[in-house]
Amino acid sequence: MQTDFINIEPWEHELRDENRTVRTEYRVRKNIAITLSEVGKFEELLSRALEGGVNHVHGIQFRTTELRKHRDHAREMAIQAAKEKATLLAAKLGRQIGPATHIAEYSGGWYSPYSFWGGMGYGGNAMSQVSSQSGEASSGDGTIALGQITVTANVSVSFALQ
Repeated sequence: MQTDFINIEPWEHELRDENRTVRTEYRVRKNIAITLSEVGKFEELLSRALEGGVNHVHGIQFRTTELRKHRDHAREMAIQAAKEKATLLAAKLGRQIGPATHIAEYSGGWYSPYSFWGGMGYGGNAMSQVSSQSGEASSGDGTIALGQITVTANVSVSFALQ
C-alpha cells in the first residue's frame, strides 16, 4: 500500500444565519494504491475499506506479474504477422520480400517523426497483436469477474522487395 495522490482544496460557502458569514472549509482527498497478490481476497479488502470510511473507489486495475513475458510474446506475434502480411502483399505483385529494412514499435498511439516516415509512411506493415492471460479468483463465490489481462504490441516493419 502506498500513497498515490493528495489534494487539499478550500471550499467556501455562506452560512444561513443572521450574520451571513462565509466559512471556509477544506476538502482533502487522498488516493492510495494497493498491490494485492492474492486476487481472491479482493472483495474482502474492498468491503473492509468501505467499512473503514473509504467513500470513493476508482481506477481498479488487475495487472499481471508476468507482463514482460506476455509483452515479448505479443511482439513476436506482431513481427510474424507483419512478415506474413508483407509476403502476401508482395506475392500479389509477383514479388518476394527481402530483408527487413526498418523495425519500430509503437506504444500509446504516439509515433516519432523518424518512425512515421521510416516505416508507416512508406509501405510499412503495422501490425498489432494481443497476448492475453486469464485469471481466476481462488474463491468461487465472489462477484468479481476477472476476465483477461490484455497485453498488446504494435510494430511496423518495412521489407525490401526482390
